[in-house]
Parts: sequence; C-alpha cells; structure tokens
Amino acid sequence: NNGNDDITIPKDTLACIWIYSLHRNQKLWNRPDEFIPERWMDPELQKLDAAQSNSTLKGSFMPFAAGPRNCVGQPLAHIVLRIMLSRIIHECEVIDERRAAYSASLTEDEMVERGVHLRRDMQAGFTVLPSGGVSLSVRRRMKLE
Repeated sequence: NNGNDDITIPKDTLACIWIYSLHRNQKLWNRPDEFIPERWMDPELQKLDAAQSNSTLKGSFMPFAAGPRNCVGQPLAHIVLRIMLSRIIHECEVIDERRAAYSASLTEDEMVERGVHLRRDMQAGFTVLPSGGVSLSVRRRMKLE
C-alpha cells in the first residue's frame, strides 16, 4: 500500500470482514478479550477504545454484521431482549433513587407543584444516555396470593 493507509481493492474482488477478529483487535479495543459492558457507558472507558474515540473507526463494532445479509438471528435477539425487559418490569419494581428520596416526604402532586423534576441532560454516544447515568434499584414485587 505504498506506506500510506489507502488500500485499493480491485473490481470484482470478494472482500469480507472477520468480525470475531475485528472485535478482538488490540489496536481498536482496550482489553478486547475481557467482558467489560461498562465500556459502552463510561466516557473514561470509551476513551481507551480507539474504535469508540476515533470517529473514522466508529463502525468497528458490528455485533450482528451489517447490510442486507446481516445476521438472521438479529430480530430474534431483539425479541428476546424485549421479553426479558418486560419480565423484569412485570416481576420487579425499578426505582429511581432520586424519586425515592422525594417520595418519602412529598406526594406526586406536591412534587409537581414545587417543580421537582427528574429530567437529566443527555449525552450522545453509541446511544443517547443520561449524563452521569441514573442510579436505579430493582426490587422483586410482592406477589398477592
């Protein structure tokens, strides 16, 4: 490639990406062989991954591949995630810690009257997330018999 980063692929050449290797490339990912889900949410960890901090490398994470021939299991995976989320919501109570602090002393109407709101500034990244995150507690719902 004459010492630069430009590579020309001849017409009609079959080119494919080995996603397994792409996701474990040490030039793109800090500690690529470790399961670190926080890497997607923590801005400091994102800076350690070239694939997240360099805009030209943003397409380096392709869990389901891309294009018209991407993973046939992607819709099933999305359905399973929705089912899991609905079961958590059905069987558990998810509590915003900020709301819990107010609800001990104020009713819902009093919170509205006093202008207490739980809005957060958002940060754009891999997805849109609340700046600084949100602290939630999950508690199993009491079952009535």
